[in-house]
Amino acid sequence: MTAAADAILRYFREPPPRAPEDLGIVFTAHGVERFAPAGEIVEITPPLAVSPIPGSPHGLAFWRGKAYEVRGESSRAESFLLLSGSPSPFFVVSESRPRAVSRAAAPQIPDFREDHGGR
Repeated sequence: MTAAADAILRYFREPPPRAPEDLGIVFTAHGVERFAPAGEIVEITPPLAVSPIPGSPHGLAFWRGKAYEVRGESSRAESFLLLSGSPSPFFVVSESRPRAVSRAAAPQIPDFREDHGGR
C-alpha cells in the first residue's frame, strides 16, 4: 500500500471515490441544483457581459477571444461554467457558487445534461 493510500484510509472512515469520472460540480440553474461531471467542465469564470441573440432565448458572451452561447439568466449569475458541447462549448449561468462534489455523495441532484437535451 502506498503512503497516500495509507493516509486516506487512516483519516477517512470511508475513503472518497478515487475515480475522476465520479467528481463534478454542483451549481444552481433556473432555481434548481444541477450536477455537471468534472470531465465536461472546461472553465469556471466570473459573470460576463452577455448580448442577446435575436430570435433565441440564449445570449452570447466573449471569453478569451471567442464567442460562446450563454444558457440561463445572466442577470442572476454568480459565475459562468463553460461546458464542453457539440458542436462547440457553451456557458451555463450558475446562480450559486459552484462547489466540487463526489457524484456518490449527491445522487439525488439531477445531471444538467439529462435535463437539457444532452450535448
